[in-house]
Amino acid sequence: MLPAFEIFSTMAGVVFLTITTYGVLTENKSLLALGICLFSIIPIAGEIYLYSLSSKPIHLIFLLIFLSQLIISLPTKSNPKVAFGLSKKASFAILIINFSHGCLILSVLFDVPLQFGFMHLILALTMLYAVLKNNK
Repeated sequence: MLPAFEIFSTMAGVVFLTITTYGVLTENKSLLALGICLFSIIPIAGEIYLYSLSSKPIHLIFLLIFLSQLIISLPTKSNPKVAFGLSKKASFAILIINFSHGCLILSVLFDVPLQFGFMHLILALTMLYAVLKNNK
């Protein structure tokens, strides 16, 4: 991986994770959605980059997964009851996506720096906190 791409992605990831965590802690759903939406751009760019290097179809699958995460995390203006039901399912989906991707990266199956695996696990833990907090 190019060092400049890795450094920029790491810095952007930390900023986006901070926005997401702040959104969860302050219960600001728009900041939470914004942070997740922006964070989803990093794996999309990374998967495009890795696919261009290796042409392995697994990168296209991950690209589609994170595109769906980006779409799920877009803020919506709808009926609060419907939005709450969807947000619980979307939060759980984001938790599963990031937890599994973080574990895959940390298992060293792919040539991806480990800090990205930890970032996915941090996002998964943040979403776990949000899900547990919403269930109370």
